[in-house]
Amino acid sequence: MIDEVYDDAFEPKSTVSLALEERLRFLPGRRSVWKAVGATTTVLLKAYDVHPKQIRDAEREWTMATKLAQSGLKVAKPLFKARHPDGRLGVVFAFLPNGETLHHHVEADTLRKLFQLVAAQHDAGFYQTDNHLGNYLTTHEDIIMLDSGSYQSASEPLGKDKRIQNLAILCATIPLRSRTLIDQSLSGYFEASPSVSDNPSFRDSLAMATRKAANTRLRHYLKKTRRTCTQFVHEEIGGRRWLACRDLSSTLAKELRENPNKFFDGQPLLKDGNTCTVVKLNHGEDSFILKRYNAKRLSYRLSHTFSQPRALSSWSNGHALISFGVATPRPMACYCIYEGPLLKEAYLLMEEMVGVSLRHIPHPERFANAYASLCEELQLLQATHGDMKASNFITTENNSLTLIDLDSFRFHRTKVGYERQAARDRARFFRNWRNSPEVLATFRDART
Repeated sequence: MIDEVYDDAFEPKSTVSLALEERLRFLPGRRSVWKAVGATTTVLLKAYDVHPKQIRDAEREWTMATKLAQSGLKVAKPLFKARHPDGRLGVVFAFLPNGETLHHHVEADTLRKLFQLVAAQHDAGFYQTDNHLGNYLTTHEDIIMLDSGSYQSASEPLGKDKRIQNLAILCATIPLRSRTLIDQSLSGYFEASPSVSDNPSFRDSLAMATRKAANTRLRHYLKKTRRTCTQFVHEEIGGRRWLACRDLSSTLAKELRENPNKFFDGQPLLKDGNTCTVVKLNHGEDSFILKRYNAKRLSYRLSHTFSQPRALSSWSNGHALISFGVATPRPMACYCIYEGPLLKEAYLLMEEMVGVSLRHIPHPERFANAYASLCEELQLLQATHGDMKASNFITTENNSLTLIDLDSFRFHRTKVGYERQAARDRARFFRNWRNSPEVLATFRDART
């Protein structure tokens, strides 16, 4: 890739050759982020495709990155702007080796440093409109701000309400199991911004705003799972709807789309029912579970014309749960085949979950606290499973539980609807142990 380097006035100065090494982020038709190699150094290239808002987006990235750096905030150093002969625009930054996004480092000390950095942003009049853990990079010494183009600036420090709102957007992206760290780590925010008082009112308002932000984030993420983006590929051609993770093997994806039923023919089945058929699938060193939602009679299909396919809801719900840190097998592909407006067959490919069913282990009561923790996570999301039998929980060596079979899973919009179905979930789970009173009592009394 040959880029023409521009100064602040967009006057050509020189040319530079960059070899694209690894794509780090991707928004189709808009922009992509690359690790790139120049003649003497490695850089980060943010490339903007030709589209109506291209110049605005590229200029905003450069201008705000420069402002943030000049304000003394920790941001990757902006190096230069560039233009490719094909019309793409680029903003080039210094590359930070060994950096990892905060998704992989959710500990109390890291969150404390993060809140200190956010406090410095707010005091300087800046705030990140897309405030999530993936937009911060840790180098094990510092936390660096990413995605400068999503920042806004004000002429004075932010007020209390704006601070709470922006903090809540960030806190809503912290995995549910780590939410308890927020309260103890938040002191870093107040230490870095003495003008803001650490009081119950601020913390209570933040907790309430975080719940609201998490609900908004959930709805947006569910929509994201159904379109092409950095994580997923979405195609609809000739009555066939295909959704897949970008890291799914292209060979396996091709085989699934050409003839998904070949993976079931003559193979030992994990489940062979009227509703669905399940098989284990090995591809190279990877193991998957492939679920086929079998064709239904015409009357059933007509009555469900406007219903969402279970394969599709399981795909979206699985990814949404993972985004909040709830353990469930990662869906890898969803394939729906239609005849006109009617669904004929659907397939869901998932990563295999290694472990033993809760139904088949001795002393299941040792997982009582893990069950209580999982229920608390679902409560925070106002979500229910719909079929909480013991075989839908996979146990792991560290005494945690993984939730499987999301066909009846729901995120509820109302508290009343959630509480009604959550009571049914609990009753269904407790029926697993009706012949084991001591085990039942342990699960009933479990607390996180």
